[in-house]
Amino acid sequence: MSPALQRKSEPLPPSFPAKETLSGIYLSLSAGVFIVAFFLVRFANNWSQAPSYFVWQFVCAAVATIAVSFAIPMLRLTAELEKRYPPRPWVDARVACSMSVVFGFGAFCFIGLQLQAWRSGPGGLLAISSLLGLAFLCIGLPAAVGAARAQLALLKLELELGNKTWPPRDCAKSFLYIREALGHLLLLCAFGIGSATLPVGAWQRATNKLSNDIVILFGLYWSMFLAISYVPVHVTLHRVGNAVRDQVVPELPDAREDYGSWYDDREKIGQYLGLSSGTLDAPKSALALLAPLASAIIATLIGGGSR
Repeated sequence: MSPALQRKSEPLPPSFPAKETLSGIYLSLSAGVFIVAFFLVRFANNWSQAPSYFVWQFVCAAVATIAVSFAIPMLRLTAELEKRYPPRPWVDARVACSMSVVFGFGAFCFIGLQLQAWRSGPGGLLAISSLLGLAFLCIGLPAAVGAARAQLALLKLELELGNKTWPPRDCAKSFLYIREALGHLLLLCAFGIGSATLPVGAWQRATNKLSNDIVILFGLYWSMFLAISYVPVHVTLHRVGNAVRDQVVPELPDAREDYGSWYDDREKIGQYLGLSSGTLDAPKSALALLAPLASAIIATLIGGGSR
């Protein structure tokens, strides 16, 4: 592999907080969110002491904690991606509006088709509406904006490759960062949204009023939405990654005896850029895209248990 592509570790500045300090702050924040969310749901349930409602309250608090905890790294990744491309507020606004329509339509259908079921217990409608809104603000919206910024950053990188204004090392480093950031956003978004379906099982245990078919369709809707949303970015990622590899190892050698070394270099660069295993690792991507559907199925299994 070209020495120019070797990663160099840079020491953190002296003023940067220690990892232990950041972990402690993050853990304290998560615990605080969980406690507040738990008592808010208990208040919505009129302080019900029934064990089935206690499970519902606990799961709702856990989902709220996951949403807020995932929002921190997702917002950081989205902000970092903005540095790779000049700010485009109109793009962010358009993506936010589109995400609001998709998320709002899914939530409206999910709640509206089972409105009586959510009203069959104290605070059910308010709690599930609040949880879905929190999932949208903390997870869905940052993921959609981050994916759009990643797409713009990749298109900018593709333009720089065509103009040959950046050296291969800088192009490879920029591509790797965008690829890793996009993969992290996909995982956090998939598991964050997927967790929002888990309280459905707890509500089913408490009231026995929900339809399992609607719950599974809700999870399928989000899995399908994730797949459709990320396909254009993945296609662009694969195309730009191949362009980076072609710039590092540009052409076939004239001498036949050099074909072996040229092919080996090309394969090594492809592995370094993550192209040999696809745009993103196939098992990881499939798991992330199916997370909402899997969570919906788990919710129906929880709801079918003994009460």
